[in-house]
Amino acid sequence: MRIRWDPVQVMDAADELEAQVKKIVKPLQEAGKMAEKAKEIPNLPDYVKQRLTAVMFDIERVIGGVEHTGYNWEGGQSKPYKYITEGSLQRGIEALRKTVPEDALKEAKAQPVLLKIAK
Repeated sequence: MRIRWDPVQVMDAADELEAQVKKIVKPLQEAGKMAEKAKEIPNLPDYVKQRLTAVMFDIERVIGGVEHTGYNWEGGQSKPYKYITEGSLQRGIEALRKTVPEDALKEAKAQPVLLKIAK
């Protein structure tokens, strides 16, 4: 079944989204560092620290890149593991890309390109 929408435009949109997301990663990382530092304010009540921790968690969830390490018990032995989380924004962009049927994308790329003239 042939799709009615342009898969190349969807992939281009995904690329543009990814480029914009990459621009905001560094400022969000800096915001996370500021929240971490704010938790060191003397005599800060726990409920305020909890709010700062929540902000840090939200930043990490959105941008990813958090390294997790630990040990799994496997086959009677403790084995180390390590993985880096992927942010929800990146997961969303990848999910968008996966919605595009590969065969439709190949077909659309093989079609001659018609130039659009701006009015």
